[in-house]
Amino acid sequence: MRVALVDDNKNDLALLHKYISEQTAHSCQIDTFSSGESFLSCWQMGVYDLVVLDIFMGKMTGIEVAEKLRETDKNVHIAFGTSSNEFASESYDLNACYYLCKPFQADKVKAMLDRIGSDEIDRMRSVKLPDGQNVILRNVIYIDCASHIVTIHCTDGESIVSRNSFAEIESIFCSHSYFYTSTKGVIVNFYEIAQQKSDLFIMSDGTHIPISRRKSRETLDAFAQFRFSDLRKGGEQLYRLVEVGIYSLLNFLPLMVLALYPFRHRLRFSKTATVGLVVALSLVQIFLGWQAAFFSTNAGLLSAVSTLLYAAFYFFAVKVKVGKTGFTLLLLSNNASFIVITSKCLEGILFPSLACESYRWSFSLCMLMTEAVVWGPLFIYMKKVYTPAVEREPSGLEWRYLWLIPFTFYIIWYYTLYGNSTKSSLELALEPKNTIALFFINAGAFLVYYIVARLVIEQQKNLRLQENNHLLEMQNLQYDYLQDKIKETRRYKHDVRHHIALMQELLKKGEYDKLSEYLNSFRDSMPDISEHIYCKNTSVSALLAYFAQIAESSGIGYKVSADIPDDIKIDITDLSVLFGNLIENAIHGCVSDSAKNKKIIIRAKADSYSLCLAVDNTFTGTILTDPEGGFLSSKRKGKGIGTESVKNIAAKYNGVAKFEYGDGMFYASVMLNI
Repeated sequence: MRVALVDDNKNDLALLHKYISEQTAHSCQIDTFSSGESFLSCWQMGVYDLVVLDIFMGKMTGIEVAEKLRETDKNVHIAFGTSSNEFASESYDLNACYYLCKPFQADKVKAMLDRIGSDEIDRMRSVKLPDGQNVILRNVIYIDCASHIVTIHCTDGESIVSRNSFAEIESIFCSHSYFYTSTKGVIVNFYEIAQQKSDLFIMSDGTHIPISRRKSRETLDAFAQFRFSDLRKGGEQLYRLVEVGIYSLLNFLPLMVLALYPFRHRLRFSKTATVGLVVALSLVQIFLGWQAAFFSTNAGLLSAVSTLLYAAFYFFAVKVKVGKTGFTLLLLSNNASFIVITSKCLEGILFPSLACESYRWSFSLCMLMTEAVVWGPLFIYMKKVYTPAVEREPSGLEWRYLWLIPFTFYIIWYYTLYGNSTKSSLELALEPKNTIALFFINAGAFLVYYIVARLVIEQQKNLRLQENNHLLEMQNLQYDYLQDKIKETRRYKHDVRHHIALMQELLKKGEYDKLSEYLNSFRDSMPDISEHIYCKNTSVSALLAYFAQIAESSGIGYKVSADIPDDIKIDITDLSVLFGNLIENAIHGCVSDSAKNKKIIIRAKADSYSLCLAVDNTFTGTILTDPEGGFLSSKRKGKGIGTESVKNIAAKYNGVAKFEYGDGMFYASVMLNI
């Protein structure tokens, strides 16, 4: 193993050299440099396994040197040594394996070497025999002694002969836990045991080494302890994988659940399929976490990829306007940032010695504690306040621009935290005052979100009230129309007795010519009390008949083709609002138009899955629209209630509503999914 130490302090350099040499049994080649410039002048990719950089040096800082290294070598282990943790977060971006605090301590240096792989260190450790020979420990299979000559058998097939006593050799090798004297005059390397039997070990080269009967139990216990210890080393790696996996899930899953909840009835896929996709995306997030923690040199890029995947899935899985999903994502992202910073601050208070390390259990624990406190109130807010607001379809452009509110709060807290500070993000997160500031910013934000949600709900109530009033007006007009029909029928019933008496008198007198003339006159004077049946649905047919009378009296051509069953699965009120608004708007457009040959064409067809309705009318006037293309009312300020009511009904039934005009015609088209 070859190590480079870069530090402009000679005492620190010497101390670090001493600790690394001791930890590697002086088998490690260590090169020292007094500046970043001198190191870079000698740097070659693949030469060094570990580079330890002091951050604060002359012209070039350790961070700048590391950035140069990463341009050519993505795999070399980099560690930083400094008296300040100011650049700890930057070290993570460079995929540093460790952050050594000065003054250097032997146990911290050991922890650094263990971080780059304890097995790697073990494999390079060597010992120097009393006769001056160097032996790499992990290359030894077993050692035996015959005729006062010690022979060291190695994995490369070579043997090393030593004139030192077996006792001297035994004291050197057995000081390491994986060497053991299994029988008199024989030392085995536990790593090289291929098979264990009750009375012997079979080594990796096939040699059979007997186990002394006197110390059989002791030997087998020692070998078992070695196996357990080796197993635990693998378990530590597994523990690290689990640790990073939990951290990734805590960053993703709780917020995804909260983001999907308001739109659980507007999902593109079934709930089962959505859960399956969330599980799959969770596994992807865990994989990206592992990649960032153990393999990648660009954790920032992987974090961006993770965020983009999260957002892309969300926008695709939920069938609502982008404004709503954007507002929701920004709202929850701000909350997620607060959770992360609060967790970091809490970790700094509870586990100060671990706060500068990456992907440790202490941070996951603090994040779990923070989310346990925050998640409950946040869920109540999403359920009681936010969901009722987003479930409604607003009449204006609200959600198209409302996302700017959480975006603005994001800018506010980001500027508050980082705007005027020269400190690192880690250092800022560890300061409780910043957490307190972000708490009040988020509290103020949620107060604004609450007001926005209430305003949206109130606006919807007002719109619904206007729709109901408009519907009531149409119903009153229909009632007046029917009352007139009833009165006309009663008058005819009252007068018909007189007509019959007169006709009977003419009949008795035999004045048949006068009787015939009177009958023709009576027939022409009879009121039309019959009502045309346009479809099987009585409510829709009555509406069509009502507007037919208005169109006829206004000199408007009226053509209907309707096939709507009586048992259609659409609320009767929604049907009345839909047909009534569209036909009323068509009649109003024709009446206000100066064109000749005015006409209204109505086509409607329903089956077990959908209702399609098209209402076309002549119109050569000017269409009033807002900047977003919405239609303005010609009867009152603002948007037309009729068209907005139709759009709301279409949204309610997961349908579409289109309004177009051209070539002297206005086209209204609606499709509802039943």
